[in-house]
Amino acid sequence: TTTTTTTTTTTISTTTSSTTTITNTTTTTTTTTTTTTISTTTSSTTSSTISTTTTSSTTTITNTTTTTTTSTTTTTVSTTTISTTTSSSTTTITNTSTTTTTTTTTTTVSTTTISTTTTSSTTTITNTSTTTTTSTTSTTTTTLNCRCWQKLDWRKEPTGKRPVGLDGKGIQRAVVSKDVAEENGGCEAFCSEDLDLLAYGVLPDDKENHCECFTRNVSQAMYKGTSKPDDANVLIQAWTGKAESSYQGYTRILRPTRKSKRLKVTSGCPEDGSDCSAWFSRGCGPQEPTSCPNWDVLSPRSLTQKILTRRGHKWYASGSPSHGVKNPCSRGRCAGVWVVFGVEVPMAVTKIELLNYPGERGVKQAVFYASNNLTEPWQPMQVVNDIPSTGKGNEGTTRAHADGDDKGNSIPLTELVFDEPIVGRYFKMDVTKNHGAAGAGLTRAIFYGYDDEAETQAQLPETLETAQVTRKPDPPLCTGPANSTGYVVSETDIREHGFSVTAACDADNGYDGNARVLPCSGKQREYRLTGCYLVNICRSPDAEGYIVTEIGLAANAFNVTATCDGQRGYDGEATVMACEPNGSQGEYQLEGCSWKPLCRSPGNESMKGYKNIKETALTKHAVNVTAECDTAEYTGEAKVIPCHFDNESYILTGCAPKPVCLSPSATDGYVITETDLHADNFDVEATCDEKKGWNGKAQVTVCSGSGLPTDTYKGEYQFEGCSWKPLCRSPGSEPVKGYKNIKETTLTKHAFNVTAECDTAEYTGEAKVIPCHFDNESYTLIGCAPKPVCFSPSETDGYVITETDLHADSFDVEAMCDEKKGWYGKAQVTACSTNQGEYQLEGCSWKPLCRSPGNESVKGYKNIKETTLTTHAFNVTAECDIADYTGEAKVSPCHFDNESYILTGCATKPVCLSPSATDGYVITETNLHADSFDVEAMCDEKKGWYGKAQVTVCSGSGLPTDTYKVSGCGFKHICLGPKNSEGYVIKEVELRWRNFTVSATCSAKNGFEGVAKVTKCAGTGGDDDRYELSGCKLKTCLASPDSEGYVITESELSRSNFNVSVRCDTKKGYVGKAKASACEGTAGKERYSLKGCFWNEKAICLTPTNSTGYAFTEHNLFSDDFDVKAKCAPGYGGKAVVTPCNGETTGKGWTENRYNLSGCVQQEFCFAPPNLTGYLVTENDLSMESFDVAVKCDDTRGFMGDAKLTPCPNTTGEARHYSVSGCSPALYCFAPNLTGYSVTEENLYVQNFSVTATCDTERGYKGSAQVAPCLADGPSSHYSVTGCYAARYCFTARNMTGVIVTENNLELEDFDVAAKCDDTNGYRGKARVIPCTAGSSRYRVTGCQPVRFCWAPKNITGYNVSEKDLAMESFNVTAQCDTERGYKGSARVSPCLADGPTSHYSVTGCYPARYCFMARNMTGVIVTENNLDLEDFDVAAKCDDTNGYRGTARVIPCTSTSSRYRVTGCHLVQFCWAPKNITGYNVSEKDLAMESFDVTAQCDTERGYKGSAQVAPCLAGGPSSHYSVTGCYPARYCFMARNMTGVIVTENNLDLEDFDVAAKCDDTNGYRGTARVIPCTSTSSRYRVTGCHLVQFCWAP
Repeated sequence: TTTTTTTTTTTISTTTSSTTTITNTTTTTTTTTTTTTISTTTSSTTSSTISTTTTSSTTTITNTTTTTTTSTTTTTVSTTTISTTTSSSTTTITNTSTTTTTTTTTTTVSTTTISTTTTSSTTTITNTSTTTTTSTTSTTTTTLNCRCWQKLDWRKEPTGKRPVGLDGKGIQRAVVSKDVAEENGGCEAFCSEDLDLLAYGVLPDDKENHCECFTRNVSQAMYKGTSKPDDANVLIQAWTGKAESSYQGYTRILRPTRKSKRLKVTSGCPEDGSDCSAWFSRGCGPQEPTSCPNWDVLSPRSLTQKILTRRGHKWYASGSPSHGVKNPCSRGRCAGVWVVFGVEVPMAVTKIELLNYPGERGVKQAVFYASNNLTEPWQPMQVVNDIPSTGKGNEGTTRAHADGDDKGNSIPLTELVFDEPIVGRYFKMDVTKNHGAAGAGLTRAIFYGYDDEAETQAQLPETLETAQVTRKPDPPLCTGPANSTGYVVSETDIREHGFSVTAACDADNGYDGNARVLPCSGKQREYRLTGCYLVNICRSPDAEGYIVTEIGLAANAFNVTATCDGQRGYDGEATVMACEPNGSQGEYQLEGCSWKPLCRSPGNESMKGYKNIKETALTKHAVNVTAECDTAEYTGEAKVIPCHFDNESYILTGCAPKPVCLSPSATDGYVITETDLHADNFDVEATCDEKKGWNGKAQVTVCSGSGLPTDTYKGEYQFEGCSWKPLCRSPGSEPVKGYKNIKETTLTKHAFNVTAECDTAEYTGEAKVIPCHFDNESYTLIGCAPKPVCFSPSETDGYVITETDLHADSFDVEAMCDEKKGWYGKAQVTACSTNQGEYQLEGCSWKPLCRSPGNESVKGYKNIKETTLTTHAFNVTAECDIADYTGEAKVSPCHFDNESYILTGCATKPVCLSPSATDGYVITETNLHADSFDVEAMCDEKKGWYGKAQVTVCSGSGLPTDTYKVSGCGFKHICLGPKNSEGYVIKEVELRWRNFTVSATCSAKNGFEGVAKVTKCAGTGGDDDRYELSGCKLKTCLASPDSEGYVITESELSRSNFNVSVRCDTKKGYVGKAKASACEGTAGKERYSLKGCFWNEKAICLTPTNSTGYAFTEHNLFSDDFDVKAKCAPGYGGKAVVTPCNGETTGKGWTENRYNLSGCVQQEFCFAPPNLTGYLVTENDLSMESFDVAVKCDDTRGFMGDAKLTPCPNTTGEARHYSVSGCSPALYCFAPNLTGYSVTEENLYVQNFSVTATCDTERGYKGSAQVAPCLADGPSSHYSVTGCYAARYCFTARNMTGVIVTENNLELEDFDVAAKCDDTNGYRGKARVIPCTAGSSRYRVTGCQPVRFCWAPKNITGYNVSEKDLAMESFNVTAQCDTERGYKGSARVSPCLADGPTSHYSVTGCYPARYCFMARNMTGVIVTENNLDLEDFDVAAKCDDTNGYRGTARVIPCTSTSSRYRVTGCHLVQFCWAPKNITGYNVSEKDLAMESFDVTAQCDTERGYKGSAQVAPCLAGGPSSHYSVTGCYPARYCFMARNMTGVIVTENNLDLEDFDVAAKCDDTNGYRGTARVIPCTSTSSRYRVTGCHLVQFCWAP
């Protein structure tokens, strides 16, 4: 809410009679836009109108006065409230309020009406004050919008920190106690009531708990009573102050609930050319606002412009020390650097986006302020810290479009969100820290917030960037003089060339003369003032007792008025005398007012009992105070006694509290209604409390009405007439179990009336209620017994039970045999015969139950249907899974419970396995089952295999070696490529020997020439059967690889001009005739050859390089004794011939001197196939001509069948292998675990499997043994034996108590055990034998229960009991009250409801006689005890008046046995004691008893005391209760003044009440003036003398 206020001063002078005259003596009012109308409505034709004309900012009020006689006057004045009190025919108008605060959402101008109502036909308005100041004549209230768009939130601050202000010190705070905070809903709720709140903090419970509110205004009323540490700051800078480690602070924030928008904001100098010093402190570098035009690149105008519009412009404020301008920033701290932003109408700003000045000049810390105009005080709003100037801001960066030092740099973009939106029309940013430079600046500031003044915003320029005005240079200006004291100056124009300034002497401050103004010129910029001089000024004197108005103190224009200060006890007619016109500034004189003591109001406690206190005058000599007694609680006639000395309170007397009766301390037995306890209007009613056992007719007697605590019964009223009778109480929840509709009409024993009914849902019988015998005993309920209920049996195995009703009389339980768990028969249920006995189950017997086999056992089976799983009616069917299995499924039941049934009959269909060797074949497998075999094959011609492929199905045994066979494809030989193809470019089309197609050309690229030729391989096979290349020769020979023994010189290596010289290397021992021959250039002959040199040693024949087809033994290779034997190798025929070397060119390193092998030719053979597993082969001759090979199945390895051998096909050049077939592996079964079986193994091969078995009866196994062969090969494949099982037996039951058992057969299959209850030992029921369900476990016997007995209760005191039968079924016990021991009543016996030693039968109905004990305190009473029995209680009592006790004695009987009766109603007479201090009084004590109090007193005049003594009795008895004496006081005196210089004093009387001291100035010693004596205002203080001053003299120059 924003308020614009204008101050108006109006003086109204009024002359009163029977007419009303209003004269306006002040006619100038400064307003904003206010029109004021004051109208008068009259009942006659004559009227008075005050009209207002508003022109610009000046309002002129013109008054036209007409005589008017009115009965009603209505006046309307803006924003001023004036109340009117009318008495007789005079009306006094008093201005009581001048401030209006408006918080609504619209603009409101409050209006106040002055109403005057008179009782006659003439109204007289008397104005007692000649000056009326109206502080507010126009209030404009603008509400931007309700704060419904804000949501209160709290930001949690770091633990252990308090906030600090801008100077590093504490913020204003109020410390609130824990209790105060909790009473207001906690710390947050309490502090939130403060609209100026900034934050709050809490210290948790582990230490002294308190709450701290941090606020801008700690003096608010809500903080009354809190402690306020001396913290002066009103704005939080940061949370860095030290606090307890557990201290937690929260900052208040208001979050907008709707999105804000960008606001149109301006900065820099105003466009109209007016002064801009209020808009920024410094800009354009070191320039003052007057020298910083908007167009400057460093002007603050750029802050609210677009970057693209003012490229490179920014605001920067710095200093220029060389020119006397101090730098505003130093070491990161700045002072006097600020800028103001403005909007057209008040708006709410929620955040600002800042583009900082890059680098050290950027802003780091700033304080934001808000205001409604540029002249009002700025309201601090928030401190913003750590604003970055490099790197990234919290919104990233933006590229600076600059021309200066930051060209191309990125500027941090920082979003500053205010904790609370700041509202105003102007916003000030004060820079307090930068990043280290001597100045500070900013690039742009973009404001966001809310503006609900849409029409106003629509009138703003389209863009603020275009609203620039080029400012003209300011003309030369004159400045005012540094000292203008004594002058009143009016500056119309201070420009040098249009100078217009006038001045007058300041007569109000004592200046006179002829004022002149001299304009500035040249370098002298100050204009000058001359012509005025100081005249004598009167000084203000001591104005004690006066109210002074100083208008002018100059002696020549003296204007001072004064009145006596009646509020401080001064009276008279004040006069003022000016000082001498040509004196030495002496004091002006005040006289005419004298002091009288002033009484003050008494405190609240002293005013208790009084009302309508009217203080007209409080001075002692004319005190005028009236009062009345507060008749609601007090009586009498009020009197007011004035004080005796100054600042003493006046005394109120005469009103005393109305006598009030107190409530009795003991009200047992009465129900009381107190309407009025005042003795004079006593209204109390009482009735006997029959609900608690009191009966009779209650009577109430009022107290005596003295009002003292010692009034009858210590001020208590009394009652009588009710006597006590025993009162029964309701029994607990357990005793009422089984009863309902209990109606308690009367619980007193003498008129007992309680009825009840049996709860027929669970109980039966007829309910009876027996009253108690003594007070506070419970009455007894009998007659209802629980309906017999059967319990569920402990053993229910084999039965499915449905329990509908377990009550024996309506028993409804059904049962069935649990066939799912193997129990069969016809279930029968028999109800119990006793309460809480078990009902019986019979008829179901158990049969073993088979379970389903596991997943592995059901493999190959499908459609398994389990109809019945019990062995005696087993019904399970299944089928073979014909997809992969064959046979007929069979299901065999188990032999024992929880065994799985057996599936047999389904075997896996035979499947042919793929052969391991399939080289040369391309196979397609469609179906591998032997009975539907579908496999196709082709010869793999791509790999050289040809023929007609055939596939032979397997034998169908299903064994891992039972593979199908492929045949018919033969391998066609492939010519391999030559090992060395250097010099040739080869194209291989077909490499198979039969269709060999390969071509080649010489590789000219690699230096070869000629006609290439390809020679087909021999077709013999092997790694050396390669085609040959020839015809290409290398143009240039390569060096010989074996140059050992030669010295070579290569001159030319081309074959056409071959020139290589060579000689034997004699140095290494080589001799001969060396020769170098050119190479042939063909493949393998690319190198030139060397010969002729040999090592000087015997010649050695070397082994031929190719010995294929020969088998030889080298005995001696020396040519002289050469011995090598050879024969044809297998596969070769003929006669091997060995030819030795010639021995001519042998030598180390020579490779051509070899012996020769010849005579053997390759033969055609048929070789064994690569896989002969399962076959035994005898190879006599493998040659095709005389092939002789025998074959049979390898039975040693388990292969059987008819072995067949097929020789190789008679073809040339093909890989030849004979083939074998007809043998397959025989499956061998291994023995399984044979426990329980006798086995005979004749043949373990599956093909001829022969194994038989029988059950091992000798070891207790029985059944029908069955043997099945294995289905796979290997040591883990066992044949199976089934059908035999071990006989199983039940063990004897563990607990046989209460049963007699006959064990006929304990075997599970033929189990036969009989049992019956052992009634001879007290067990009854129907025995049931439950067989075991697994071998080696125990059978169980149930159904027998022991007979149940009731036990005698532990305490039967007061009873004579006869126990005839304690069995619950035939219970028979009787009892009588033990009268010999003082017990009486009617004994009753009830059986127990459960069995066991802790279950007792109960005996009730007998009780002992009960008596009251004597009262503990018998002081002050005389008692007669007639009968102390509670039932016939009779005790009388009276007060012991002989010992000073009075009252009416009352005996209250005890309410339980062995307790005491009480006696009340008697009290001891009470006395008042003399007060400890009775100085100043003479006291006469006649009677100190409170009931007949008689004490008088007088003031002790001999000791200087005076007054009127009064005595008041005490209000309570005892040594600490004193009567009071008041009214006397000592005489009081003033002491002599401390400083008597310059005065002559005559002291006539120094008594304060009759003070008489005269004084005059000591003119003989040079003192002049009017002496004035000011008495002291309290005893032992000094009076004062003023008004005289020492005459001052001028001395000759």
